Amino acid sequence: MPQFHTPPLRVGFILQPLFTLNAFAGFIDSLRLAADKGDRSRQIHCSWLIDERDPVGRGFVIH
Repeated sequence: MPQFHTPPLRVGFILQPLFTLNAFAGFIDSLRLAADKGDRSRQIHCSWLIDERDPVGRGFVIH
């Protein structure tokens, strides 16, 4: 049975309209590289969650 653990660093993002996605992509890529050894993109040492406002106004959408 797989064991689940909480990474030491957990980051959440709330995207806003007109936010520069280039800066966001650079930060996510840095987290992705720092999260795992061997560049396998696993969220072992840190994890992240991306939220955005629902354009219809129903709250947040979690990805």
